[in-house]
Amino acid sequence: MKRILFLVYLLLFKFNIYSQSVYAPLSANYNHTIDRMEILKGEVLPNIHTSTKPYSRNAIALTIIDSNRHLDKIFSPVDVKNLNYLLDDNPEESGIYGEKYKLLRSFYKQKCAFYHVNVSNFELFLNPVLGFAAGVESNGSNLIYQNTRGMELRGKLANKVGFYSFIGENQLAVPDYIKTEVDSTGVLPGAGFIKKFKQNGYDFFQAKGYFTLQPLKIMTLQFGHDRNFIGNGFRSLIWSDNARESLFLKLQTKVWKFNYTNLFTELSDLNQINGSGTGIAKKYAAVHHLSLNLGKKFNIGLYESVLFARSNGGYEINYLNPIIFYRAVEHNLNSSDNVLVGLDFKYLPVKNFCLYGQLILDEFVKDQLIKRTGWWANKWGIQSGIKYLNALNIANLDLQLEYNVVRPFTYTHYNRSQNYIHYNQAIAHPLGANFKEIVAVIRYQPIYVLRFEFTAISYNKGLDSSSLSKSFGGNINRDYNNRIKETGNTIGQGINNQVLFLQLITTYQPWHNLNIDLRVVNRMITAPLKTNEFIATIGLRLNLFWSTPFAYQY
Repeated sequence: MKRILFLVYLLLFKFNIYSQSVYAPLSANYNHTIDRMEILKGEVLPNIHTSTKPYSRNAIALTIIDSNRHLDKIFSPVDVKNLNYLLDDNPEESGIYGEKYKLLRSFYKQKCAFYHVNVSNFELFLNPVLGFAAGVESNGSNLIYQNTRGMELRGKLANKVGFYSFIGENQLAVPDYIKTEVDSTGVLPGAGFIKKFKQNGYDFFQAKGYFTLQPLKIMTLQFGHDRNFIGNGFRSLIWSDNARESLFLKLQTKVWKFNYTNLFTELSDLNQINGSGTGIAKKYAAVHHLSLNLGKKFNIGLYESVLFARSNGGYEINYLNPIIFYRAVEHNLNSSDNVLVGLDFKYLPVKNFCLYGQLILDEFVKDQLIKRTGWWANKWGIQSGIKYLNALNIANLDLQLEYNVVRPFTYTHYNRSQNYIHYNQAIAHPLGANFKEIVAVIRYQPIYVLRFEFTAISYNKGLDSSSLSKSFGGNINRDYNNRIKETGNTIGQGINNQVLFLQLITTYQPWHNLNIDLRVVNRMITAPLKTNEFIATIGLRLNLFWSTPFAYQY
């Protein structure tokens, strides 16, 4: 990591720095508004490659401003208000400033900021962050709840360096199925270090932050702690925001129709300790993703990553090369690091439709694949999906259908430290491996301040028994050394786990970034044992975009 810091130093002090921006939150509603803009226009966006998230606030503002000529033709009145919301939420990039909610002369001069400073060489947006929710579940005797208090700030220094910081303190009690996950893995989904709170709750502190700059006009650099997402789907088989934040250096280079992302990140291995005998051991990942717009309707992305750990805890400097193939580096190092390759695509075939998908290859042998022997090391995953906007000619009624399948033992390695996990949480799909999943999402926004989102997830996953020494390939926290067999491996093998997850969220937004949520969940397990868990919560969020742990959808 010292070498990464040295690279940051070179970029900061040895080159001219251009004006840049920080990133918008990883928010489903934020992303969906951008998706609608692209799909309704029927052309891939030139300023935003939607397969790489989060989006730059500058790119969002440029995209909306470029789309103004289409407002009356393809966007509904609700769409126009959603786009205006994005402009109001990014005034430093859109240039749209105004005293919207001026309170006591000093506060809420801008819709998006409790406190705003804009003076020579310095701009700051400061906001409180609040999240309160409470509810009941049918299988538990205790109240489930969330209590989040924090602060968020972002800004610019001399219009050259951007910065972002978030800190939050959380106490919550989760439904039984999440508590079972905590008991199994030792971690709360999406969180870091936790401690018990009262009888049935958890307490954890969350902090994330980064700075951004542009050493070249075509290149943006980001360094800090946050999450990233690669893909156009509800899920990602490549890299997702499922796990907690990690330390990373990200370079994004945009030239012509290319968007090239380099991600160098430090991860935590909870099953290891570092060389001094204290603390959590570190491991690392290096990622390349090349996105290319082919014509006006099609986008394709090529992906490769390597996950590795070294006995001295250091970063392998050979993997800092931003353009070389990692498999070639691995071969020349005579190492057996965990390399994964893949591709993703997006296609806008006709009005209001988008097709998308992903393919990942962890390991495979062509002959074994063609003969369909079920060889254990034929490890791959496939995603395919479709989005249909303004369905049945109903404005702002959007449908999405997605299918995900991942073979047993995918993302795993003979050295467990090199599995695709961070803090005992999957880096890609939350189900890990050895599953088939169907996701259906219905989104409806009849008026600007009211949203409905219904999600149905059905999956079949093969579980590993905790008492069995042999692995069926579903638990990616295990290595693959104790696999159950060499050939004849099938998706879903092991203990058959069939789950149907149904969720309806109604969100009312009376004020900018103030949301009142009513959430109803029915989670049914039909195998191995039949259970039915009903959850209902009501909550309030202010400037809080990320999902609460008891809202995880699986």
